[in-house]
Amino acid sequence: MEEGSLCLCDQIRDYIDRGDALQEFSFFDYFLNTYDSHDNKPESLKGKHHNIRIHYKPDTGKDGRCRIIRSEGHETMPRFTGEWFPRRDDP
Repeated sequence: MEEGSLCLCDQIRDYIDRGDALQEFSFFDYFLNTYDSHDNKPESLKGKHHNIRIHYKPDTGKDGRCRIIRSEGHETMPRFTGEWFPRRDDP
């Protein structure tokens, strides 16, 4: 749901459109260690640091959105439907 409307999420398209700083992330690491959000930084986090925000590539239709790198120590349970991923050391 986004702004009260149902929207289709395409993980493969999000991965293809990832910003240059995330080019070395595998598909698995990309979804495990980042999340999609609006690019609006909170004004105050009471002394806490902002997480790193990386914009999608230009002209992808994702204006105003970015990927945010999760804080160290986070716990995320990824959910992917389909076949297993190739090994990380498989080019």
